Amino acid sequence: KKIFLLSFLLCLHSLNLTQANNIIHPAKQEMASRSPVGWANRPILNISNDDLQNQNRNIAFKLYVLDTGTIVKTEVVQSSGLAALDQKVERALLKAKFKPYIENDTAYPFIAVQPFSFQVLEDTGLGGKGFSVFIKNNEHS
Repeated sequence: KKIFLLSFLLCLHSLNLTQANNIIHPAKQEMASRSPVGWANRPILNISNDDLQNQNRNIAFKLYVLDTGTIVKTEVVQSSGLAALDQKVERALLKAKFKPYIENDTAYPFIAVQPFSFQVLEDTGLGGKGFSVFIKNNEHS
């Protein structure tokens, strides 16, 4: 009885592993058929040290994007702490455009989270007008 029970348990365990492998494999194939989300026209930002109030700032927006790549709505996910700066970035985002998100030869609307990191530049010789922007990789869902 003990040998039969052990054999039965081993069969169940290997069956579960086989089923798990079958579930994971198609997902990998599906991921490979998706196009990456990327900018067709990046947001144009002219941010000065004065805009940042001489502090590094991080901002993140949730972007609602049509199947054409047009951004139709934004939501602040992480505020910079400066309403004017958040609004300036939001205006730039609404003028920007993504490449269409294509899956299996069909364009789909999507939602992306786009973080920004603004860093104050030391003495740029531009009278406080210099800026530095790092656009991190966006995420889509």
